[in-house]
Amino acid sequence: LLRDNAFHVFSQAEGLPDDFMRAVFEDGAGNLWFSSRKFIYRLTDGALKTYSQPEILKNTITAVTEDRSGGVWLGGLAAGQVLRFRNDEQTVFTTEDGLPNAQVNSLLGDRAGDVWVGTYQGLGVYRNGQFTFLKTGDGLINNVVTKIYESRDGSLW
Repeated sequence: LLRDNAFHVFSQAEGLPDDFMRAVFEDGAGNLWFSSRKFIYRLTDGALKTYSQPEILKNTITAVTEDRSGGVWLGGLAAGQVLRFRNDEQTVFTTEDGLPNAQVNSLLGDRAGDVWVGTYQGLGVYRNGQFTFLKTGDGLINNVVTKIYESRDGSLW
């Protein structure tokens, strides 16, 4: 943590089970989320809660977003897998739910309530409880989507 031009270190010495962090995200409620090789952490008002990662996602999480209802979504290097936290309940989405068998490069929860998934095999959207994927045949210039951004007017880039 860098605050007021001074570093504050949080490590195993301060109670973290792991010193290696892959992703950091602040949700709408002000909670900080971190992912490490084996765990996901949520820091709320100075209290750290530790969650075990599902075996299929260990050491892979690199992308995090929040949906309109406060669910936190995590994805990464594990091909075809995304994890959603909602009210401390974890749901794992896989290729059986419509995700492509590809690394998740980016996630975006948009204003409309949809969650977008950027992969090396196209752009996915989770809408009304199911995934749909768009590829070059649907109008993408390339199937490799590394970042997703929503502008002020609601356009996706």
